[in-house]
Amino acid sequence: MTEISSPVVGDAPLTWSQRHIWLGHHSLPVAARREFNIVMRYAPPPGSSVDSLQAALEHLVSRHQSLRTSFPLTGLNGVAQRVHPPGSFTVARYEAGAAGTARAFAALAQDPFDLEHQTPLRAGVVTAAGVPRQLLVVAHHIAVDDWSLGLLRREFEAIHRAFLTGTMPELATAGRRPVELARWQETEEGREQHRAGRAYWADELRAGPPDLFTAHRRRRPGPGSHSAALTSPRAATAARELAARCRVWPSDVYGTAFVAVLSAYTGHRTVPVRNYAGNREADWQQQILACLFQPVPMHLELAGQDTFGQAASQWARRFERARAHASAAYDEIVELAVDIARERGAAVHTGAVVNYLSRLPATHGGRRTLYTRNPEPRDWSHLGEDAYFRVYEYQDAAVLALNADARVMDADGVEALLRGVEALLDLLASASDDRPLAEALAKAYSGPVGPAPGLDLDAIARCLCEHSGAIAAYVSEPGGDGSGTPASGLDDTPLIAYVAGSVSPASLRAHLLDRMSDAGGLACPGRFVVCAQPPDDPSSADAWRRQPPVRAGTGREGEPRRPDERERALAAAVCAHHALSEVSLDDDYVAVGGRVARIPHVQRLLRRAGWMPPALPALAGTRSLRALARTMTEAPRQSCAGV
Repeated sequence: MTEISSPVVGDAPLTWSQRHIWLGHHSLPVAARREFNIVMRYAPPPGSSVDSLQAALEHLVSRHQSLRTSFPLTGLNGVAQRVHPPGSFTVARYEAGAAGTARAFAALAQDPFDLEHQTPLRAGVVTAAGVPRQLLVVAHHIAVDDWSLGLLRREFEAIHRAFLTGTMPELATAGRRPVELARWQETEEGREQHRAGRAYWADELRAGPPDLFTAHRRRRPGPGSHSAALTSPRAATAARELAARCRVWPSDVYGTAFVAVLSAYTGHRTVPVRNYAGNREADWQQQILACLFQPVPMHLELAGQDTFGQAASQWARRFERARAHASAAYDEIVELAVDIARERGAAVHTGAVVNYLSRLPATHGGRRTLYTRNPEPRDWSHLGEDAYFRVYEYQDAAVLALNADARVMDADGVEALLRGVEALLDLLASASDDRPLAEALAKAYSGPVGPAPGLDLDAIARCLCEHSGAIAAYVSEPGGDGSGTPASGLDDTPLIAYVAGSVSPASLRAHLLDRMSDAGGLACPGRFVVCAQPPDDPSSADAWRRQPPVRAGTGREGEPRRPDERERALAAAVCAHHALSEVSLDDDYVAVGGRVARIPHVQRLLRRAGWMPPALPALAGTRSLRALARTMTEAPRQSCAGV
């Protein structure tokens, strides 16, 4: 990486990793943004004072730019990182036993950060008769990831210890600043790395099915999401045994086992996931106190006779390739995902996200398998992910955790998947040979099994009939018999939809895209043929083909009509931040030239105009602006000026 010097203070673009967290932060309602809070607790040693703790934190903040940076909505890219000069750092004080202390201390950990106006670190200390008993340090994820959290703790303890003993703290030279990294990423060398990452993402996004959970996706029945954790000493032992046997890392073993069980649940042999890469391989990356990790897509292809060892080796190879392309401008990757989903006539689905977090050499204390159903992860559910699988590996146990959107998995399904992963690892480790994975899965996993994936033509027709202007509908493949049986594949199938009624191709396409977020087996046909009346035999493809068409098209042509008040407000907000004179309301936000990084600006303008805007994940999707405008409601008076 070429050296880029930077001033101590000032504005700069966001790093690619910061963009990932920043977009996630703005995807959530304000109260739910606590999802990105990271909490560190510290028991002050004897001789500590509130002043010594505050001085140590002040020194730490002065040393690291990321801890004194805010993220105002400004600049060409929609947001900047603004580094503030070193200064005083205030530690909130709470006296043990005083009224309101417990509530205030909890709020310190739970209150969301305002990234635009606040720096991403705060702290509070509980005292007893003036003596500090517990220090709570809260950081936003945009400043600290799992790796740098350890660096933060080690440096703070070293600085505080030095202050107590009157010595100079022994610290390694501070790593490159995020501002320097961001400016390098703007160079031609950096953009070339982004282009390589973008090309990799494009290949991976097209490699798997548009919707991994199509066999199970349905309208949300009640709770928005489910969460559970399985603590398993057996899984930790088995994963290490299999890793040694297969010559891969334990993280590869956990990932392979989860994807194998997920393949059974979804019915897909090609299983795409988004894994997390720490981006800490280079020496210079290991001393940066900042968030560097990013999600990166990969997929596993499970052939019928593959053994677990073959699948784990494939996972290891694919992850190494993914990690080599893990750095890319994340907001532009989101735009790419929308473009590809639109090409495929599909909604944007993240599928499953996988994250391995080593806690070694720490121990957990678990001696037997313990399954725990957690409270509903309401904050996480706003991110728009389908499923999030984590592995926390300790010396004596592995904690397998899973969040799942209720539209793709119920609470029993979550339990079946987690227990299936544990049973599969245990069975494979105890076997004397590397047996076929399908055979082991049949014995280890007893949960729901997905049918053979495919497009349900009848389901598409039923969905079209739910349009208020449709009388009847029929969907077929060109040249096919239109039997209504599932199509042979999910990717880029050139379907034709015949619809009787008073309706346009554009409104039919928009209707389908609206429904795809909570219905499986759907895709947008490549052509819509509208007839005034259905044929005498509405089950016959030939009969529909003989009906005289009233209108026909791809649904992308749009339809001229006078926009209503909400549509005008949304169009005006999009135009204002993109130097556009007009936009097509029948296209999605990205298709009209909207940049994902500017969505918070668009939302702010809508609030100021008196409207509650669509959420960021909705705007960064394939639904038309016209459909999104229909979701807008008048904003409460007190929120009209808010972000």
